[in-house]
Parts: sequence; structure tokens; C-alpha cells
Amino acid sequence: HTEKLTDDNELTAVIKSVFLLRFLLCSGYFPEADENMSTITEEQSFIGKLLFHFQCGINYNQHGIYEADGAIEAGKKLPLVDVGAAFYPNMVLFNHACCPNTIRINQGKKTYLVAKHLIK
Repeated sequence: HTEKLTDDNELTAVIKSVFLLRFLLCSGYFPEADENMSTITEEQSFIGKLLFHFQCGINYNQHGIYEADGAIEAGKKLPLVDVGAAFYPNMVLFNHACCPNTIRINQGKKTYLVAKHLIK
């Protein structure tokens, strides 16, 4: 979705990514890094690009959390109440679309991704 980012959103994602990369550099994540370095290595640049990619993905991978408010009956509209939102970092790794072919089901600390229909 990076092609759909506004200039403001792209700049925000860049700033967050640079901040996170600088944090990694200063905290010793890269053993060869020097806090006073004026340039970064190819590896560090790659990590920075990944951070940017994930910053962009966060905006499109927040999922609503719903609670059933009443009986669930086949063929009827689900009586769901919006109780919050969450970011599932592992879900960003799945290929997905705005019209998803899967549904997420939570059971305790586990999350299941179930196909809504046959996926070819």
C-alpha cells in the first residue's frame, strides 16, 4: 500500500523508521556500529528499509476485536460488539487483500486464520 500513502504519512513512517534504526545502532544491535558513524552499512540500510515497510504495514494491519452480544445463529447476522483493536505482527506476513478470503478467530492466547471458502 505504499503507493497510496499521503506525503504526510510517508514522512511519518520515514521518521519513525529512522528513529528505530538509530535506536538499534545506539543500543548495540549492530556489533560493528559506532554511535558517531556518519554513514550506515548495507546491512543497516536493509534493516531500515524493513522498518519502513513494517511501519507502512501497521496502518493496514490493525484488526478489530469483537465480542458476541447474544446468541449466534446460522444464517443470521452476527451480534457483534466492537470492543477494541489490535495489531497482529505475524498477520502482516500473510498475503492479504481489502476483501479478505480468511477470517481470524481468537481462542485465549491463540489466533487461528480460517479460509472463508476454497482458496485456489
